[in-house]
Amino acid sequence: MEKQNIPYRNPNQFFRQFLSGEAVPLLSQAARSADGLYPEHNIFAIMRIEDFARHINFPINPARSTVYEFCWLKKGQMVRTDALQRFKITANMICFYAAGSIKAIEACSEDAEGYYCIFDKDFILQFLKNQSTLDELPFFQADANPLIRLSAEESGGVQQLLTQIEEEHLNDFGDKQRMIGVLLCQLLIQMKRQYVSMPPSKSYSAPELIAAGFLQCVKLNARQQKSAAFYAGQLNITANHLNKCVKECTGKPVTAHITDVLILEAKVLLKQSDHNISEIAGILGFENSAYFARLFKKHTQFTPKSYREKFIHPVIE
Repeated sequence: MEKQNIPYRNPNQFFRQFLSGEAVPLLSQAARSADGLYPEHNIFAIMRIEDFARHINFPINPARSTVYEFCWLKKGQMVRTDALQRFKITANMICFYAAGSIKAIEACSEDAEGYYCIFDKDFILQFLKNQSTLDELPFFQADANPLIRLSAEESGGVQQLLTQIEEEHLNDFGDKQRMIGVLLCQLLIQMKRQYVSMPPSKSYSAPELIAAGFLQCVKLNARQQKSAAFYAGQLNITANHLNKCVKECTGKPVTAHITDVLILEAKVLLKQSDHNISEIAGILGFENSAYFARLFKKHTQFTPKSYREKFIHPVIE
């Protein structure tokens, strides 16, 4: 089967699904449009977490996004996940996600304050030198830690920049987009410097380094590669040693992590695409769609068909 891309969820789909109707005026302000809708291209928005979070129905299910995003917290906390890892964001932290990465938000505390910002490639490339400049930002790498912990002084500087960006976004000057672009690039460059200069949070043992390398690799390759031997080869160790290290550090064997990624990818496809079950099995690298259906039910308690129906036609009590 010809390789197909996992579908994406754009900002309009996200807000329609998770934002309550009471927040429409806020959405119109964030999108800078009367109907609260974002254009297909050249997307930018910045919003205060304390204004929006109370109108969002958490948790937010995993999905791929069409936009780059980051959130900075002044107060409170948020719990976010990617394909395999769970991250707790607290005060004076900033979290980045690249377009195309799978992410979810489990929870956001009621006292959370800060900023949430989204932009697409078309917007930011008007101000960056080229695509490679965007791709080389370390916190947008597929295998990177998306979190940056800031000192109180550094966090104050981020807040000042974000407040300036918000003010520009809300005004009606003809050159505001250029000003937003300049300020946004300044923030990204400052965070790149901060990321590069961050000291290691701890000393890692050899098994922990191996397990971390595996987790990074499996997120990128699970659809095409499902054997422990492949990942062991990527790390220049034996499959037995890889499994021992991964199980020691995570409590689960290599195969369980591979399956976790595949099940997550399957959920995204079932929710966001019109592909039939056989096509989804093929996209995920399963030659036998019946085997895929059995595996999915074993790990979710739903058949792929019933999971899709539950998501698209939820029971309202």
